[in-house]
Amino acid sequence: MRAAKLVVIFAALALGGCSGGEKTASTETGSLAVSDAWIRLSPVPNSPSAAYFTLHGGKLAEQLTGVTSPQVQRSEMHETMAGDHGMATMAPLKQLAVPAGGTLTFAPGGSHVMLFGLDPAATAGREVRLDFAFASGRTLSTKARVRAMGDDQH
Repeated sequence: MRAAKLVVIFAALALGGCSGGEKTASTETGSLAVSDAWIRLSPVPNSPSAAYFTLHGGKLAEQLTGVTSPQVQRSEMHETMAGDHGMATMAPLKQLAVPAGGTLTFAPGGSHVMLFGLDPAATAGREVRLDFAFASGRTLSTKARVRAMGDDQH
């Protein structure tokens, strides 16, 4: 029970706060694109950080199946949901639809990518490569700006 409460507290810390993403150039594959990619460092050493971004759909709908990085040991897509007694909980996501011509936003308090074992060299102000995989076999890469917890620069 105590471990579950710590996970919920960490999730609230990692996912709360700033609601906007850093404006970065979009990276495109055909007309499928990613923009506003950024990573919030965990305030707790050796705990997962979180990645946020916006995916822009192309002419055809896609299914996002994963986001990885050569600078992390493991990554998982999650969504934040309201839990019991007003506490936020997280649930893993296997894939998410990227609508044709639409957007899919990963933002604090919603969908996000948990980054486990982030390279210690990934400090605030640096960039980390994110690689996106889709059910169609397409891939897409972009750089995400790393921010410290509480950094309100957008």
